[in-house]
Amino acid sequence: PEQLHLLYATLQRNPVVNDSNRATVVETVRAIAEFMIWGDQHDPTIFEFLLENNVLVYLHAILQQNRGGDVAKQVLQTLSIIVQNLRSETGIIFLFSNNHLNHIV
Repeated sequence: PEQLHLLYATLQRNPVVNDSNRATVVETVRAIAEFMIWGDQHDPTIFEFLLENNVLVYLHAILQQNRGGDVAKQVLQTLSIIVQNLRSETGIIFLFSNNHLNHIV
């Protein structure tokens, strides 16, 4: 869907978190989590888009910049929600492969 592409584009346009884009990044991360979970359970093409575009790499990069701040809190909360709600085998395998979570933790 168009909204997902817009969210992804927002992540791409904001690789560095600062005071002027902090709220946008937090909301984008939150919304992507919703898409990821919904896609995992209802529309594999949405989930595949997020995987193919390495959304977890973006989340990791954001987390590295903002340890302990509100953005880091949102990223960690998002990852927690994703881990708790993924249902498909593909989603779980992706999440726990490639050491994405290991690098974040």
